[in-house]
Amino acid sequence: MRTEITRNSVILSIFQRLRATNKTGIAVVLCAASCYFHYIVTAVVLFAGLVFLLCNKQLFRDTFLHKWMIPFLPLAAMLVAVPYHYRNFKGAIAGVGIILMVLLFLLCCKRMTISLFDLAMDVCCLASYAAFLYAFSEKLILGWWMRSYAGMYNPNYYGTVLEFTVLICLYRIIRNHHRRLFYYITLLACSLALFWCDSQSAWVTIAVSVFALLVLCKKKRAILLALSACAVLVIIALSIPSIMYRIMELPYRYDLRSYIWSGTCRAIQSYPLFGFGTMAYSVLWQPLSMYPATHAHNLYLDVFLCYGIVGVAFWMFYVVRYIKKLIQNIRTRYCYACALSAAALVAVLVHGLTDHTVLWIQTGFLFGLLLCGTFVKRVYRGEK
Repeated sequence: MRTEITRNSVILSIFQRLRATNKTGIAVVLCAASCYFHYIVTAVVLFAGLVFLLCNKQLFRDTFLHKWMIPFLPLAAMLVAVPYHYRNFKGAIAGVGIILMVLLFLLCCKRMTISLFDLAMDVCCLASYAAFLYAFSEKLILGWWMRSYAGMYNPNYYGTVLEFTVLICLYRIIRNHHRRLFYYITLLACSLALFWCDSQSAWVTIAVSVFALLVLCKKKRAILLALSACAVLVIIALSIPSIMYRIMELPYRYDLRSYIWSGTCRAIQSYPLFGFGTMAYSVLWQPLSMYPATHAHNLYLDVFLCYGIVGVAFWMFYVVRYIKKLIQNIRTRYCYACALSAAALVAVLVHGLTDHTVLWIQTGFLFGLLLCGTFVKRVYRGEK
């Protein structure tokens, strides 16, 4: 009974805050919620949200009429021109998608207030049950030994979404002194879903990113509790291998990853300056006799293969600017929201050692949404 009341109060609170939010804020929230539904739904909602936000003249001017947008123009041209030159048409289309995603991210950053950010995080927690039910239905229909996709393109992508959701729940537990039971239940649901999608990298990523979040938020007792939980989980996994049966395959999977990485390094040498365009590995694996895969299973190698030294330099211009802003803000204001952004960044960098899961509409936008925590403000001056 108490759990039901807690859930109802969260839902009621969300709708009350939505009623007090203007249309641009609602568009951001809907985009956040769409990440937990089938990727076709996500694509439609994100595109509609982008068009709607672009039509807001005040938001458009505040977002794009800045000199720091100038380096993005040659980068955007490279994202399309380079793959088109090499007849990597799939990469050219993906490049257009990345450009649109970056535009949406910038609009969300400019529009984001602390109240809207917290509302979006609550909606993400609530929407995560849609993906949870999708994953559960897959288990019932396809069998309990099948890995759950939950409407994502790949089970590992669902694992990445769960990583972010765990961080969101912890952030809301730290920020919100009421209705904590709802977030604890959501954490349990995420833990169960992690077993269903069986993403091995996700467990390590969650452990490291949660530790980073708690350290930045200065929650010493929670750090000890998290370390104890990790120790218990490791003991259970080693004692009952059937729970996480893919652990026994780690030596084989490491050898496979090493083979993919060595092939990627050879491909990078063939296209060192500008890369081969987005989705390069999926196009090059056959002509270069590499292992068949959609990407290089390493974020760092994949970006060099796709964008080359010149493209990575353009990306790093914005990454360095972002990290400087993050460090500056985490010391001065809204430290918890900035801590969540930092933890999400840590999660991607750690998971990126063995996989590249943010190059997708659901994981990519959700990651961008969490990065918006660095730019939250009390009030958006263009809000009416």
